[in-house]
Amino acid sequence: MQCFYGSRMKKWFAVLTFAVCWTTRGSAAPEPQHVEAKAVSAVSATVELLPDKPLVIVRITNNGEIALDAWEIRLLYTTPSTPRGEMGIASDATSATDYATAQVPSKGTRVKTYALDGIATNASVSVTMALFADLSREGDTGQAAFLLAEREKRAVTLTAWLDALQKVAGKTPDEARMAMRAELKNNVKLASRSDDSFAQALRENMSMLIDSGIGESALAERLAALMRNFAAQRDRELRHTKR
Repeated sequence: MQCFYGSRMKKWFAVLTFAVCWTTRGSAAPEPQHVEAKAVSAVSATVELLPDKPLVIVRITNNGEIALDAWEIRLLYTTPSTPRGEMGIASDATSATDYATAQVPSKGTRVKTYALDGIATNASVSVTMALFADLSREGDTGQAAFLLAEREKRAVTLTAWLDALQKVAGKTPDEARMAMRAELKNNVKLASRSDDSFAQALRENMSMLIDSGIGESALAERLAALMRNFAAQRDRELRHTKR
C-alpha cells in the first residue's frame, strides 16, 4: 500500500489535506493485512464516469448516526489501456487542515475525484472499510487498525516538530532560521523517510519556509501559526486513536 499526504504552501506554511492511500493490481504484497469482519452497511458509494476526461467521480454517503472519519473504497474500472483496473483507496479525515469539513457527517455525502490512466468505459465502486468518529468500525478490520497506527505515527512526528519549534521560539528571525536549519540537519526525529510521505511533506514545507526570505515579522507569525496548527492536529490524532 502506498500513502500520500497532500500538501501545498499557503502563505509559506504547510496546509495538510487528508491522507490518500491506494493499492493497485500487480503491486507488492499489500500493507496492512486485510481482515474482513462486519460488512459495511452504514456507508455507501456511487461512481460517475466522465465521457471526455480520464477521471471518475465517487460519492461517499454516510447513512449512519455517527460522523465518518475514515473509509476505504474498492474501485474497479476499464479503460482502453487497462481492461481490468483495480484501486483500493483509503482516506482519513483526521489529518486534514479542516477536520470538520473532511469527515462525512451523519446522513452526509462527500464527493471525490480520482484520476485513471485513460477515459473509463466502465466502473464500479464498493466500500470495504468504515471508521467512525467514536472509533466504531465496519468492514476490513486490518485496514482500520492500520489507519489507527498511522494516526499514532503522525502524532509522534508532530510532537518532534513541536519540540523543534519550541527551541526557536523567542529567537530573532535570523537566529530562528539558523536554529531550524540545524534542526533539519541534525535532528534524526525530523529526518525524511521514503516510507513516510507525511514526514516528507512537513520537512519540505519547513525547508521552503526557512529559505523563503520573507520578512522578520511574517516569519515569526508563521512559525507561531505552525506551532498552533501542529499542536491542534497532534491532539486530534491522539483523541481519535483510542477509545
